[in-house]
Amino acid sequence: MTANIFNNVSYLAASKKNYENTLSTCLSDYTCKYIRRVNQLVDEKPKDLQKALVDVASWRSEKRNKEYKKFLKWAAKNINVEEEEIQDILNKIIILSLRIMLYKYDSDVVLDNTMPLLEDVVYKCMKRVCRFFYENLDLVKKSKTEQVKEQTKKLVISSIHSFIPLEQVLQLIEDEEERIGADKSYDFEKDYLDSTDRVHTKKTVKNSPAKSGGKTGLVVQKEPSDARNELHYVSSDEVYNEYYNSEEEKEHQEAKQKVDEDVKYIKIPKIKKGKR
Repeated sequence: MTANIFNNVSYLAASKKNYENTLSTCLSDYTCKYIRRVNQLVDEKPKDLQKALVDVASWRSEKRNKEYKKFLKWAAKNINVEEEEIQDILNKIIILSLRIMLYKYDSDVVLDNTMPLLEDVVYKCMKRVCRFFYENLDLVKKSKTEQVKEQTKKLVISSIHSFIPLEQVLQLIEDEEERIGADKSYDFEKDYLDSTDRVHTKKTVKNSPAKSGGKTGLVVQKEPSDARNELHYVSSDEVYNEYYNSEEEKEHQEAKQKVDEDVKYIKIPKIKKGKR
C-alpha cells in the first residue's frame, strides 16, 4: 500500500514538473523578449532601462491588459498555443500541487476558487523577472543564454507557486486530522488485557531453527500469573479484620510491654513461723 502511494506521488510530481517546465519556458521567454525590446527603446541606457523595469510593478489595469494581449499573440505565433491551453496547463499545475500535498488523506478535493487567472500570473511573473534584471543589468544582454534562462524560469515557477492556496490547504489538513481522530475508538477492556499480558510476559531468544527455513527465531513465552500479585476485591469487613484488628492487637501488645517495663518487682523474703 505504501509503495503504491509513493509511486502515485512520484507520478504526480513528474507530471507537475513537465507542466511547470512548459509554462515557465513560455513566460520566461516572453518576459526576456519584453526586456530586450524595452532596452532597445531606451537606447540601452542603464538608468532609463532600470526606470522602465521598476515601472512594471505599478502598471494600471489597462496597461496590464494590453501587455497580456501582446503575450497571447506572441504565444499563438511562436509556440502555437492559445489562451485556453495555457490556462489549462496552469490549472493542472495547481491541481497537481494540491493532490501532492494532500496525498496522505486520499482526497481528490479541489478547493473552490483556487484557480488563478492566467492574466494575473503573467503579470506577477513579469514583475518578478523584471526586478531580477533591474538588480542584474549586466545580464540583459545575456538573456538568451541557457544559464540566464534557467534563472528566470526558476523565478517564474516560484511566482506560480505563490498562487497555491496554502492557508486553505493547511485548514483542510487540520480538519481531516480532527475527523480521523474523532473516528478512532478506544477499547478499554482490550487495552487492560494487553497491559496485564505485558506485565507477565518474558522474551527469550533461542538459537533454534525457525520453521520457515533454519534461521534463528525469537520465541516469546508467557509466564503464568502469580496469584499473590494479582489484584482482587477486598470487602470492608476483610479490610477491618486484616488491618484495624491487627493494628489494635499491635497497640495492645506494645502497651502491655511498656507496663511490664515500668513495673518494679520487689522480692519479699518468706518469714518462718515461730521465729521472732
